[in-house]
Amino acid sequence: MAPRASWKGFLRISLVTCPIAIYPACSSGERISFNRINRATGQRIRQMNVDSKTGEKVDSDEIVKGYEIDKNRYVLIEDSELDAIQVEATKIINVAQFVDAAEVDQFYFDTPYYMSPDGVMAEETYRVIRTAMEDTGTVGLGSLVLSSRERRVLLAPKGRGIALTTLRTGKEVRSAEAYYEGVGDGVVENELLDMAKMLIQARKQPFQPSELVDQYEEAVRQLVMAKAKGETPVYAQIGQPTAVVDLMQALKESLAKEGSPARKPAARGKRAAAAEPAATAPAKPARRKKAS
Repeated sequence: MAPRASWKGFLRISLVTCPIAIYPACSSGERISFNRINRATGQRIRQMNVDSKTGEKVDSDEIVKGYEIDKNRYVLIEDSELDAIQVEATKIINVAQFVDAAEVDQFYFDTPYYMSPDGVMAEETYRVIRTAMEDTGTVGLGSLVLSSRERRVLLAPKGRGIALTTLRTGKEVRSAEAYYEGVGDGVVENELLDMAKMLIQARKQPFQPSELVDQYEEAVRQLVMAKAKGETPVYAQIGQPTAVVDLMQALKESLAKEGSPARKPAARGKRAAAAEPAATAPAKPARRKKAS
């Protein structure tokens, strides 16, 4: 079955327009969810819509949205009134600017979508826009009304297509200064830095999305399956890590554990931490542990 579009409309850049549709790039359908159960009867609990003043049950067709303008005073808003609101972003993603892809901090990224051309006639325009962004190393910024909320969005080439990502606002992303103010601008010893680089290289490997597994959810799933069979799982206790007292010794032992020869580091000295940043790479994901 073809995926259902979350939104359909037009992509516009100046006088260039292209019919497009966007689809969720992520799914939460396989996550474990629980029902609320009456412990005494083993039956599900139903929630009822009840008037907070009279205590009487309220039918669904009598429920409307309301905005509190004063204590216990609400402005009632009908769904039809919300549907009647017309702003450009309800039907058109207007790309107002392009920026270098590296300029956008990933902390602003929120929800990813796939953007596809909507119809055969849109394909050429779509491919031209995608290729132009790829060749110039830029991404587009625009706006889109999604789920009754206008969102800033980022468009970027991805494979043969274009990815759309909703962005958090400037007010939503906190400044890093308050959290890193305790990190000084001191120097890093060459010997320690070289060994840390060796440890990183020992654990460097290709990124494998298939290994991104929620081990806690897997353990919950096994708990459910075990209890369904009348069994009680037993879990190994997780020890508390101890603080590193001797960093040099910890690095040496780590390299020995990884099977990397601890080559003799360069002459001991110091360098500015910012002078030569260590290469970053994803650490080797932990292996999945099955609950026994």
